[in-house]
Amino acid sequence: MKAIKTLSQGLNAILFPSFCQCCGDIQIEDGRLLCPFCIEHLFEDANPRRLESCTEVFLPECIRFQDALWKYDKFGYLQELLIKLKYHGMAKLGEQLGTLLGFHLMNNPAFHDNEAYILAPVPLHSSRKRKRGYNQALDIAKGVSEVTKIPVIDDHALSRIKNTRTQTGLNLNKRMLNIKEAFRVNKPEALARRTPIVVDDVFTTGTTTFGLAATLKPHSNQKMGIITVALA
Repeated sequence: MKAIKTLSQGLNAILFPSFCQCCGDIQIEDGRLLCPFCIEHLFEDANPRRLESCTEVFLPECIRFQDALWKYDKFGYLQELLIKLKYHGMAKLGEQLGTLLGFHLMNNPAFHDNEAYILAPVPLHSSRKRKRGYNQALDIAKGVSEVTKIPVIDDHALSRIKNTRTQTGLNLNKRMLNIKEAFRVNKPEALARRTPIVVDDVFTTGTTTFGLAATLKPHSNQKMGIITVALA
């Protein structure tokens, strides 16, 4: 059976090769969607000094740390990747970006591997999730979990009860009004004695992740973390 499985995997690699989503080169390493060269050379580290939060990011009192993998590059490779992740159904890309973000998280000085964390991906409103079919923040969180072994919160424990419009193009005040009272904790017990780490794809002004953190705060006595793939 093992030989048949190996042969099947080999045939799939030949018939359905995996391409790097940046440079287009054929990948032969376990179906990866980003090649090592692109990971190493195409993106700018969002926190090169390995601080508790990225430079010039100001955090509310309930947040202990904030981190991001790469700086957002408008009209660049990272923006294209995030569009593929968010709108083209590439859940596997989200998980692979999440694994990179997981390794990045473990190098943050405020992260302690003996702490009881739980990953809280920013939820989508049910109507948007039905239309899209998936939540990219959840896929990223799954990748982070694979590396760090931090559990992802029950998918039904949090919900987005306000069908907010996209934050793109809104000023700070409009973003804050847009996200106000947008989230709800359905299962407070899922947060008991846990330190939440909010997970999303992009950190811009922080209003979305801060909004979710504010909703989580009454159910956790621990200061939280925020991690995203991109820092805009």
